[in-house]
Amino acid sequence: MVARARIVALVLATSSAACTRMEHEASAVSWAGTLGEAACSAETGAHDLSVLDWTATDRGVLEEKLRGGPVVVSFTGCELAIVAGCTVGTGRYRWYGYGRKDERIEVHDLDELRARLPLGATHLVGALQHHGGLSASLTQVGLWMLELRDEPAPQTTGACAGATHVIVGAHAGAFALGGTARHRTDAG
Repeated sequence: MVARARIVALVLATSSAACTRMEHEASAVSWAGTLGEAACSAETGAHDLSVLDWTATDRGVLEEKLRGGPVVVSFTGCELAIVAGCTVGTGRYRWYGYGRKDERIEVHDLDELRARLPLGATHLVGALQHHGGLSASLTQVGLWMLELRDEPAPQTTGACAGATHVIVGAHAGAFALGGTARHRTDAG
């Protein structure tokens, strides 16, 4: 059985005017090689993840998949990937809008990077080392929440090899991510 996980997905819910369905499968993202396998232990929970460090294409694929019913993913070690061709149950995501919520995330070292932005952190390690810190401004405007039909035990169908979780919630909004200036004080 596939476990359920709540993924904080900062996707733009307003880009629904796509002309064709996207057939691109989101790539698996991993930071195991850069930060070490030990970083991929139980401390990385599968219930509160952010995909703001994913590529725009991968976030777009996630957004598109949310429109089609329960999104099945593979979350193993340090990798999260959408499992294309796998379905579970007959539920749909329902939109719950709320007042604008703003948040700022500051990351100053590899431990904070791993804790705050674990998925795809390999893409951010160089920027963190170059700038000495990273800053993300987040704005959330609503939540896509999975509502399953009354099914005693939803079954998976299709190509579900490697499937481990179903996304049950995805926050929507916008973000800006950038480097922060390195501050050094020299005693003299």
